[in-house]
Amino acid sequence: MEIVHNDIPFSFFIALLRRISQVRPQEANSIRQPSGASYPALRIFEDWIAQLQQLYPSAPPGMGSVIFRLLFPEEDIQRRYQLQEKLLGRTLCIVLNKSNESIYGHTLKTWNAEHTLGCLGDAVRRVLQCTAQNNDKIGPLSVFEIDSLLTELASLCAFSDVSVRQLPVATAPRSRADILRTLYNGLPPLDAAFLTQIILKDLRPLLYPVSDAHSSSALRRFKSNATKMLSKEDAMKAWDKSGRMLRVYHSRASLHEAATFIETNSPRIEAQPTAGTHVEIPKCRKGHGCKQALNILVAHGSTKVWAETKYDGERAQIHVQVSETGSVDIKIFSKSARDSTNDRYAVHQVIINALGLQRSSADGAEQNPNGRRKIHHNIILEAEMVAFSTQRNRVDEFWRIRSLIESTAKGVRGKHVVSASQQDSQTSMISNASDSGSRHLGLVFFDVLLLDSKSLLHIPYYRRRALLESVVTPIPTHAMIAQRHSILLDGPSGIAGGEHQLRRVFAAHIADFEEGIVLKADESRYRDYRLPWIKLKRDYIPGHGDSLDLLIVGAGWDRGRGRELRVSPSTLTTFYIGLLSNADELKANSLVRPHFQIYFTVSYGLTREQLEEANFHFNASDHVKYDDSLTCLNLPYTFTFFKGLSPPFIMLNKPVLADVFGAGFTKADNSKYYELRWPRISKLHRTGERDWKDAVTLQGLQDIAHEVVGRKSSFQEAEEEVHKLWANSAFLSISPPKEATDLVAKWVARMEKADGIDHTTRRNVVRREDCGENWEKVDPNEDAFSHREAVGGPRSTVTTNALESAVKTREAHPLMLSSPYQYSYPRNRRRSQEDVFEGAPSSVTGVEQATSSALPLSVNKEALPLSPSKNIKPSFVPSVETQVPVMSTSISCLLGPQHTDPASITALASFTPNRDRTSETSTQTTKNADDSCRALDVVPTKPKVEVSMGIFGSLSSNGVLDHQTALEMRYTARLAAFLRNSLVWLGHPIDTSRPSWRRPSYPIIPYNNHIHCLDSFLSGCGWGTSANLHDHAQDRMLAQGVIILDVASPGGLEFKGQIYGILDERYSAAVLHAYSRKPIWVLDMCVLRYGELERYKGNFERYLLRKIE
Repeated sequence: MEIVHNDIPFSFFIALLRRISQVRPQEANSIRQPSGASYPALRIFEDWIAQLQQLYPSAPPGMGSVIFRLLFPEEDIQRRYQLQEKLLGRTLCIVLNKSNESIYGHTLKTWNAEHTLGCLGDAVRRVLQCTAQNNDKIGPLSVFEIDSLLTELASLCAFSDVSVRQLPVATAPRSRADILRTLYNGLPPLDAAFLTQIILKDLRPLLYPVSDAHSSSALRRFKSNATKMLSKEDAMKAWDKSGRMLRVYHSRASLHEAATFIETNSPRIEAQPTAGTHVEIPKCRKGHGCKQALNILVAHGSTKVWAETKYDGERAQIHVQVSETGSVDIKIFSKSARDSTNDRYAVHQVIINALGLQRSSADGAEQNPNGRRKIHHNIILEAEMVAFSTQRNRVDEFWRIRSLIESTAKGVRGKHVVSASQQDSQTSMISNASDSGSRHLGLVFFDVLLLDSKSLLHIPYYRRRALLESVVTPIPTHAMIAQRHSILLDGPSGIAGGEHQLRRVFAAHIADFEEGIVLKADESRYRDYRLPWIKLKRDYIPGHGDSLDLLIVGAGWDRGRGRELRVSPSTLTTFYIGLLSNADELKANSLVRPHFQIYFTVSYGLTREQLEEANFHFNASDHVKYDDSLTCLNLPYTFTFFKGLSPPFIMLNKPVLADVFGAGFTKADNSKYYELRWPRISKLHRTGERDWKDAVTLQGLQDIAHEVVGRKSSFQEAEEEVHKLWANSAFLSISPPKEATDLVAKWVARMEKADGIDHTTRRNVVRREDCGENWEKVDPNEDAFSHREAVGGPRSTVTTNALESAVKTREAHPLMLSSPYQYSYPRNRRRSQEDVFEGAPSSVTGVEQATSSALPLSVNKEALPLSPSKNIKPSFVPSVETQVPVMSTSISCLLGPQHTDPASITALASFTPNRDRTSETSTQTTKNADDSCRALDVVPTKPKVEVSMGIFGSLSSNGVLDHQTALEMRYTARLAAFLRNSLVWLGHPIDTSRPSWRRPSYPIIPYNNHIHCLDSFLSGCGWGTSANLHDHAQDRMLAQGVIILDVASPGGLEFKGQIYGILDERYSAAVLHAYSRKPIWVLDMCVLRYGELERYKGNFERYLLRKIE
């Protein structure tokens, strides 16, 4: 590579780093210095800048970019080297001509041994000091040459930005060793040491070296902030006194972009966000309680706050560039500002469809029927990428994203995931296993930063939200808009009423197994330091996380945690958790040694004083050194070590019991076990205080995790599915489960206690807005959501008048809406666990009677279809003017009536095709809707008539069907009625997700009729093998079986051939044994395409592929 020489030597830059590294840390008990004197790193940098300008007054363009990329290598997102200490140390042995077996090679290999700084750069310095002849000479390379060589090195890494990997080079590409040899050739030891840490993207161990190698001294005498580190914000202010560079960085979060902009543009020009360059993400403040969180915003005059659901996914900042010709270019950045466009390839089409940027997709499905583009130029959106489960009809756990990305990504992150067929169930619990199409990646949009190339960073939140809702068209289960609830701080009850309302909202989110909420002031700007975003999670509130008694069996030094604490590897910073896996065997035989699974660690929670005591205790206790030769065989227990963990330094002869709390549960990469998320130690128990057998076992932790995340154990789920597989009882659930309301009341009480509210003296807060027309009749001492009601106390009967009153109240308060999914179950109550309703209603009047113990439903009875169904699930499609957020499962119904702002709420019908809703108006009257319902060709097939409100429950805010919804009801009714009398199996090739063009199946296919296993489906239809072919196995109440095959996806034709082969085999067996059997229809899955049945007026028979009788 051709090197351009420059007069600014790299050694001159190293002089800056050396001076900062010589700053003495301040001891914990010393007198605090004045503010200026306590920031020596900034003062040194300012002096160095003055010296630079004096010695090199005519520095070439790009100098600022180079300096900042070298000074803050961790911010250099575009260049990746894929070199960590172990690999880089081996490579440097070759580059520096040192044998791996020599003392120098051993020094590089043991960079993190005890009594070292835990820094490979320091090991390189010590090696070169022993071999170099002149340690104080100036190196041969300039800062520009070093920067160019680092770019060349990064171009070899597949994880580098495409702009780096595609840079032209003057010569043929060189190997990594050759580039490193050019970099290190002739460098002084200190220059080489700092260069090593720049490649490792962490200057901390050399720039702010540890204060004392002894653990007790380092932990007791100094604090983590003993030396104030130079921040990039302060460095930018020092480099550009006008503050313009920092302002540019806020809108274009790249040090290279910020430095280049101020060099190439007039001072009068201010930078604006631009599509393709990451916008700096504001940091959320942590809320340690509802009252404390609101007080932060109230202190700056906020009167209205929004509690927005915090979805458990990966942050995605989406940049869409639209050319004049209509072509679209998508770029997606992660939270760390890394270009993740190829990793998130699966959501590209979702983005295009949600923004209405093309009329037709690749599969020919019409995505934007009106042909109107909502945006005409560039746009930047913020969203959370989530794993959406079609089986559970909600956002799934965070770790589920991993396999979805690996199976859909393009480039280096795309991998072959473990097929679910290789596991013990279709929805395998291995963290990297395939989901067999039961989940897909979706997007939850929550902000817009740029619209038609115009910056919205200065626009208040409420206006940005309204713009977001105007440009994003929700797509069922794929593109959604974040749910939020308004918190009014200037109502009749004042701030206390807002605090009470926030506690209820937060408690409902916890009961619904959501990660938390984010508070946003109505008038706040993006990245508003006065009115910041405040994140509320239950583990942020002291004593409210998930706490477990766990065993510590080993300890070691973690590189990241050690550098945060500024301690050497002689200090134990990280503790290894072991979970007993043979508890039952130990009970049966006391001579068996305990066996522990070691698969996660804890590094946080203890104060520096507590950590020093733990180090003393562990070092003084009986322990053995851990190494790969397994010298731990003499321990009184055995263990299995998860291969993804770094090995510990020591293993304890007797495990130590610890109280550990976290923020829920998750699974590590390639792990099948749940572990605490963000674990922190709250207490270490001394020997003799409690026995190690009091700790949670491996199975116990898994059971607790299943309960916390809302899943039953795999054994319980399988047992329940088998027990209820052929149950034909009608299920009805239109009020939330009692345990969910109990949980809300419990969490409200806990948060009131955390906020210091005395239950013995406080009066319940009741707000006029919560009571509507009945304000005068309300007892002010009766809570709007009382504990008596929360624990299942009696409620007033809902009659026909009550239902009509609810409709009137809804019209008077158009924002008192519920989610379309409001009566679906929390995660711990899956649909297969529905309670049997004795005496299902046989008419609309029956519905009124059935709702006597439920929350008031705003239902227009004349708009309800008189069709039977097992899948009783009320859902409402709001009017165009006021739409409801789709993402809530049971939050809205747990909270009761909510008053939210029209601009705040966006909804999508659970089955409605993707179309531009903003152009629709609700013009149908009750009579029109009633006529539409009478037109439905639905014939009851069972003695008990049940009311389906799945696909027919889409009512506008006044309870009347709009024209398009009435057409959908009319043309999907024949298929829905046919499937209600059928066993149904949906088949698709393995490892394929549900196509975006396919509507959700649950509103059309009754849940109890939907079979997820082909063998069970065939047995239920009487088409089993000779081993399981029994007449009593059939569901006698259903007329036929229906297989709906996805033949359009890749591998679909081969998959169809495999299914046909199985059917032919079963047909021969059935004929041979002459058992009665049901006919089986095989339909093309295109029958479920949005708009397909409407196009062919409900004629689903045209999609018949085969029929076997």
